[in-house]
Amino acid sequence: MRRRYEREIEELLEQMDDFLPEKSPLGRRQTQFTLWLGYFGQVILSWCRRVSSQQLMLISFLLIAVAFFLRLVAPPVAYFVVILGAFLLVFAFALSFLKGKNSAERRWRGKVVELPQGRTQLGKWLSRWVRRRTR
Repeated sequence: MRRRYEREIEELLEQMDDFLPEKSPLGRRQTQFTLWLGYFGQVILSWCRRVSSQQLMLISFLLIAVAFFLRLVAPPVAYFVVILGAFLLVFAFALSFLKGKNSAERRWRGKVVELPQGRTQLGKWLSRWVRRRTR
């Protein structure tokens, strides 16, 4: 009885060699590339969740400012830095609309805190300063 099972298993294993084709090196590379691309996408998405659109806009403006000074030293590099900064600025602008407003309640010591809507102290100071200058 045991011989019969062993023979049957050997037959199945022989058929298995014909059943599963070997992957070519190109197929393995494509699979590795697909896995890497999926991992890269997950990293980008997790980074986008952590970084606010305001931070991205600030980074894009800094890149554009760096490119402005870099054009004196290395114009071809400055060109690509400006393109990257512009792309990042458009991406941040789109991200600000996609993320929407944070509607979570602000709490302190377990109680809901009502924050005044409107300008910050810096915004109030700037508007007063501008009004004084324009008179």
